[in-house]
Amino acid sequence: MVDDCIASNQLSTMDLETLKRRRSGLKDRTIFLCRDLDTFVREVRSHTEISRTIDELSKSRCKDAHDAVEVAIVDDEKRRNDILKWMDFEPEVPLNSR
Repeated sequence: MVDDCIASNQLSTMDLETLKRRRSGLKDRTIFLCRDLDTFVREVRSHTEISRTIDELSKSRCKDAHDAVEVAIVDDEKRRNDILKWMDFEPEVPLNSR
């Protein structure tokens, strides 16, 4: 139980760092796009850069949603496996051991 809490806490810390890095990258790309939007619109060759940046932002949003669903699925499967393990163990415990 304690090991699960420690592992969960470490996982949360790692997830937080990953999310901070991802957010920083997206923020940089968004700032770049907004700052240079006038230039991009005026230059035909830069339309591909706009498209690429918007695609990257969209993919990141999809990945975030996918990751959230994946965590929920894994947590649900782990919970189900823990319950089944305890259900298998329950008949082995004597109720009256006098």
